[in-house]
Amino acid sequence: MGETSQRHTLTGNEQSTPSAAGDGPPTLATPWTPVLWLLPAVAVLFALLDVGDLAYLVRAGDIMVRQGEVLRHDTFTFTVAGQPWLNQQWGAAVVFALVHRAGGWPGLVLLRALLVAVGVGGTYLRARRAVGADIVAAGATLACLLVAMGLPGALALRSQLLAVPLFVAAAALLDARRSHPAWIYGLIPIGVVWANVHGSFPLLPLLVALAVLGDLLEGRTIARLAAVGLVTMLTPLASPWGLDIYGYVAGLGVNPTVRSVVDEWLPLVRHPFPFVAFIVVNGVFIWLVIRRRSRVRVDLVVGLAVFGLLSVWIGRNILWWSLYAAPAYAELLAGWRPGSAWSRRASLVVTGALCVLLALGVVRVASTDPPEHLLANAPSGTVAAVRSLDRARVFAARSVGWLELEAPRARYFVDPRVELFPDAVWSDYLDVVHANPDWEEILDRWGVDAVVVADRQARLLGSLRGSASWEQVLRDPEGSVFVRA
Repeated sequence: MGETSQRHTLTGNEQSTPSAAGDGPPTLATPWTPVLWLLPAVAVLFALLDVGDLAYLVRAGDIMVRQGEVLRHDTFTFTVAGQPWLNQQWGAAVVFALVHRAGGWPGLVLLRALLVAVGVGGTYLRARRAVGADIVAAGATLACLLVAMGLPGALALRSQLLAVPLFVAAAALLDARRSHPAWIYGLIPIGVVWANVHGSFPLLPLLVALAVLGDLLEGRTIARLAAVGLVTMLTPLASPWGLDIYGYVAGLGVNPTVRSVVDEWLPLVRHPFPFVAFIVVNGVFIWLVIRRRSRVRVDLVVGLAVFGLLSVWIGRNILWWSLYAAPAYAELLAGWRPGSAWSRRASLVVTGALCVLLALGVVRVASTDPPEHLLANAPSGTVAAVRSLDRARVFAARSVGWLELEAPRARYFVDPRVELFPDAVWSDYLDVVHANPDWEEILDRWGVDAVVVADRQARLLGSLRGSASWEQVLRDPEGSVFVRA
């Protein structure tokens, strides 16, 4: 029959027609809204908290809280000890340290659940407001977020996750700019916080630029929005390093060492599952837009292209694509209200079940003893062995962030701050990890006292066991520790 008016008839779970995009705040009165907030929180509460990039931030934040000043030089390693450290994520470190002080590891698990719920739930509200149909908004949100979750660590608790609510809040303020023009001034404090939390802060002026493009194409006045956008570009001036952090962020994106050492910085094509899912989800939504002959907004297409290219360039950007793409595709499908058998009663049943699971998850987190059982990459045996050495120089090929927090008297070869170490240090590190012919010479040159190695690093493990210069003092499922014989 083609595109008839019957296809747009309201179904049982769509009792009202939402305002057009940009004409007001998100509609909260939808029966499935609680599901999209509770589901991600429940999923996170029953997952382990990976401390790989978190532990060293907790330690750094604790030092800054105690000293009352921002860390500006390295104190964790012996390869770059005392060297300047552009600690751009200092704000996130302080937040994590304060939460850890107040609630320990259970507090950080709950913080992660809250941040993920805000990211997914807020994105759903934006998508629902754009399309006006629960099932389309939920489908777009979950499809895009599942693509992002295909990249390991995408929703890990680290500085990036603190920036997620900032992204969602900024996008929501821009959505409402036409009915509430003054709300765009809220972008300025968001920018100030963002510039002190995570290096993704340039995404804020990008969002504003896309909104300016949309208003220009519709013949609207852009002076106020453009002025606010300019101010957001200058918000790094409110950080300890000023506009220098633009150079820091740009340097990360093109640093070959970072892109070779950290998997998430590889191009998306190097991550098969999220790459294929990315292609499929984009293909499905593009097909739907074409099939429905939807009105195409140029600024949304430009935004999808920009965020898509950023993701293809650097895989970790897939999270930002997912937060932008779900509402964008929903808006491109605005007015589509497919029939659904889902009823308000069904949504209440699902919501009730999720509330029960949420309560069980909170109890699990609060009652787990010791709380380290909530964590991943937190080897207790390795920590005990390194602590016993006292002020040793440690070459850690695994869990180094955790060791920096739990065995702080030692000094380490490298740690998760990949950009801090020169290429020569990383070259030595990789030569040792791969047990290249000069691996013992490198350890001797740096005066290394102990080596921490995982079982999966079989070549280095075998070389250490076969060397007369090294003695194994710990061997357990979490890894092995060797000291000089």
